[in-house]
Amino acid sequence: MLNLNLEHFISSGGEIELQEIVNGLINTQMYNSPGISIALIFITVGIGFKLSQTPSHQWTPDVFEGVRFMFGFFKTPWTYRREMLSPLRPRHNFDFDLFK
Repeated sequence: MLNLNLEHFISSGGEIELQEIVNGLINTQMYNSPGISIALIFITVGIGFKLSQTPSHQWTPDVFEGVRFMFGFFKTPWTYRREMLSPLRPRHNFDFDLFK
């Protein structure tokens, strides 16, 4: 979904660099086009799925259940890495006297 809409967005401007795409859309007034709006919406949704934001935040941990540790570690975002590494954290209660 993300790649398809990035292709549509890039091909609409005829350029590869982001600044040139934006300038091309502004100069031709294509920014009001429904196709560009739909492409930008789906690009945002695709990035959200990659970052495991809603609604995929509920099923993302189930997807990585049973995979090898290194594969899961490199394929998951940082928010889920913290949860994967939580069993490795020390369970000590440190008494810091810094703020007493």
